[in-house]
Amino acid sequence: MNKYFYCDSIVMEKCIFMKISVCIITKNEEEYIEKCIESVYGIAYEIIILDTGSTDKTKEIVKKFDKVKLFEITWKNDFH
Repeated sequence: MNKYFYCDSIVMEKCIFMKISVCIITKNEEEYIEKCIESVYGIAYEIIILDTGSTDKTKEIVKKFDKVKLFEITWKNDFH
């Protein structure tokens, strides 16, 4: 991990870094999922994809990223 933290053009050494997990719920998003993952790839410690039944190439695209954990779940029409 980079030992520098960049903030308002000031470089500070020996900063404490937080680990950020990103969770994305998706279904049939082959058109957007790659750019979505790339947009957080550099800052995320881990990226968790919850796929709710994609029938397109979403899962294949997700599997190209080593930092991504893919879980296939059944969507119950509720976030609870």
